[in-house]
Amino acid sequence: QLLALNTFAPQNEKVAKKYGKNYGTAADRAVYNGPFKVDDWKQEDKTLLSKNQYYWDKKNVKLDKVNYKVIKDLQAGASLYDTESVDDAVITADQVNKYKDNKGLNFVL
Repeated sequence: QLLALNTFAPQNEKVAKKYGKNYGTAADRAVYNGPFKVDDWKQEDKTLLSKNQYYWDKKNVKLDKVNYKVIKDLQAGASLYDTESVDDAVITADQVNKYKDNKGLNFVL
């Protein structure tokens, strides 16, 4: 089960050695091979992603950018979701009944 965590994903040894302890701590200190690359990253605040032009299947990536905002207050996140200010939010177990008929509800264990 631990191998499913990002910390166990394959790493680019050359880049990891170049940045040492700072590897992966900022947008410009990492390697990207997925559909998006990190443009801006403020820990515990936000992450801005843009389409990776070098991604092997870029023609099928529908989004040009993704904006993640860290919202620590789950009730505030649910309220933002209700007003369509955000597309996704984490909810508490107490909030599940409110959203049980919402097609966007996904359970992650």
